[in-house]
Amino acid sequence: AVADALPGLDAGRAICRLAGDRGLYLDMARASRPDLLRLTRSLNQEAAGGRDPDRGRILLHSLKGLAGALGATELDASILALREAVLGGSWPEDRLARLNEALAVVLASLDRLLPGECPSAADSANDS
Repeated sequence: AVADALPGLDAGRAICRLAGDRGLYLDMARASRPDLLRLTRSLNQEAAGGRDPDRGRILLHSLKGLAGALGATELDASILALREAVLGGSWPEDRLARLNEALAVVLASLDRLLPGECPSAADSANDS
């Protein structure tokens, strides 16, 4: 089943929110993976350079939407923790690291969910 043993993803809950449509979940997972990578890469670049709280808020909001739709609960929690800090004017490295770690777990689960469709999570995480 789609929802079995996917660390970092509560796919079962996400599928229930989609009226049980597993195919829609798979389509959404397939479409979301590149956006997760792109947004996280942009967020890491912002943290390393500009540290603009408005840009950070926008990136984190977009990431949170994807994480919530996928049922990525740990990623969602790490996004909220970083968002709180960014809105307060800081970019704590430990919170950004937690977000990147949670993302790596989600990407690995997406690789398992969509075998043969995605580059490995390790390769993707190294790109961010």
